[in-house]
Amino acid sequence: MARERQSETPDLERIAPAKYNSLLAQPHLAARLRSLVTPEAAALAVRAVTKRDGYDPLARIALFGELAAYFRSLVEFPEEAVESLTDEQYVRSVLRVIYGAQ
Repeated sequence: MARERQSETPDLERIAPAKYNSLLAQPHLAARLRSLVTPEAAALAVRAVTKRDGYDPLARIALFGELAAYFRSLVEFPEEAVESLTDEQYVRSVLRVIYGAQ
Protein backbone atom coordinates (compact mmCIF):
# COMPACT_ATOMS: atom_id res chain seq x y z
CA MET A 1 0.00 0.00 0.00
CA ALA A 2 2.76 2.48 0.94
CA ARG A 3 4.55 1.69 -2.32
CA GLU A 4 1.44 2.60 -4.31
CA ARG A 5 1.18 5.93 -2.51
CA GLN A 6 4.84 6.76 -3.08
CA SER A 7 4.56 6.27 -6.83
CA GLU A 8 1.66 8.73 -6.99
CA THR A 9 2.80 11.42 -4.59
CA PRO A 10 1.01 14.66 -5.51
CA ASP A 11 2.54 18.13 -5.50
CA LEU A 12 1.78 18.92 -1.86
CA GLU A 13 2.91 22.52 -2.08
CA ARG A 14 0.25 23.12 -4.72
CA ILE A 15 -2.67 21.26 -3.15
CA ALA A 16 -1.82 21.31 0.58
CA PRO A 17 0.77 24.04 1.23
CA ALA A 18 3.02 23.55 4.24
CA LYS A 19 1.40 25.53 7.02
CA TYR A 20 0.79 24.47 10.58
CA ASN A 21 -1.02 21.15 10.48
CA SER A 22 -2.81 20.35 13.73
CA LEU A 23 -3.15 16.70 12.70
CA LEU A 24 0.62 16.30 12.55
CA ALA A 25 0.81 17.59 16.13
CA GLN A 26 -0.71 14.21 17.09
CA PRO A 27 1.95 11.88 15.60
CA HIS A 28 0.46 8.62 16.89
CA LEU A 29 -2.96 9.47 15.45
CA ALA A 30 -1.43 10.73 12.20
CA ALA A 31 0.45 7.43 11.83
CA ARG A 32 -2.76 5.48 12.44
CA LEU A 33 -4.60 7.56 9.84
CA ARG A 34 -1.78 7.05 7.35
CA SER A 35 -1.97 3.28 7.86
CA LEU A 36 -5.77 3.10 7.49
CA VAL A 37 -6.37 5.27 4.42
CA THR A 38 -6.73 3.27 1.24
CA PRO A 39 -4.84 4.36 -1.88
CA GLU A 40 -8.20 4.83 -3.60
CA ALA A 41 -9.49 7.22 -0.92
CA ALA A 42 -6.24 9.17 -0.98
CA ALA A 43 -6.37 9.45 -4.77
CA LEU A 44 -9.99 10.60 -4.62
CA ALA A 45 -9.07 13.32 -2.11
CA VAL A 46 -6.17 14.46 -4.31
CA ARG A 47 -8.48 14.70 -7.32
CA ALA A 48 -11.09 16.60 -5.29
CA VAL A 49 -8.56 19.16 -4.07
CA THR A 50 -6.93 19.50 -7.49
CA LYS A 51 -10.25 20.11 -9.26
CA ARG A 52 -12.03 21.98 -6.47
CA ASP A 53 -12.37 25.26 -8.37
CA GLY A 54 -14.34 23.51 -11.12
CA TYR A 55 -17.11 22.28 -8.82
CA ASP A 56 -20.40 23.99 -8.24
CA PRO A 57 -20.13 25.61 -4.77
CA LEU A 58 -22.81 23.39 -3.22
CA ALA A 59 -21.34 20.26 -4.78
CA ARG A 60 -17.93 21.29 -3.49
CA ILE A 61 -19.23 21.67 0.06
CA ALA A 62 -20.99 18.30 -0.13
CA LEU A 63 -17.97 16.52 -1.61
CA PHE A 64 -15.53 17.80 0.99
CA GLY A 65 -18.08 17.10 3.72
CA GLU A 66 -18.25 13.46 2.66
CA LEU A 67 -14.47 13.12 2.31
CA ALA A 68 -13.86 14.71 5.70
CA ALA A 69 -16.49 12.47 7.31
CA TYR A 70 -14.79 9.40 5.84
CA PHE A 71 -11.36 10.42 7.12
CA ARG A 72 -12.80 11.36 10.51
CA SER A 73 -14.41 7.92 10.74
CA LEU A 74 -10.97 6.30 10.47
CA VAL A 75 -9.28 8.20 13.30
CA GLU A 76 -10.69 10.62 15.83
CA PHE A 77 -8.39 13.55 16.52
CA PRO A 78 -8.89 15.69 19.64
CA GLU A 79 -11.48 18.42 19.19
CA GLU A 80 -8.92 21.17 19.76
CA ALA A 81 -6.91 19.84 16.79
CA VAL A 82 -9.79 20.03 14.33
CA GLU A 83 -12.36 22.52 15.64
CA SER A 84 -11.27 25.45 13.47
CA LEU A 85 -10.85 23.45 10.23
CA THR A 86 -13.41 23.52 7.46
CA ASP A 87 -14.04 20.19 5.76
CA GLU A 88 -11.83 21.21 2.85
CA GLN A 89 -9.02 22.28 5.18
CA TYR A 90 -9.37 18.98 7.02
CA VAL A 91 -9.00 17.03 3.77
CA ARG A 92 -5.92 19.08 2.84
CA SER A 93 -4.45 18.37 6.28
CA VAL A 94 -5.14 14.67 5.79
CA LEU A 95 -3.29 14.76 2.47
CA ARG A 96 -0.32 16.35 4.18
CA VAL A 97 -0.41 13.54 6.77
CA ILE A 98 -0.63 10.85 4.11
CA TYR A 99 1.95 12.14 1.66
CA GLY A 100 4.08 14.49 3.72
CA ALA A 101 5.79 11.83 5.83
CA GLN A 102 7.41 10.02 2.91
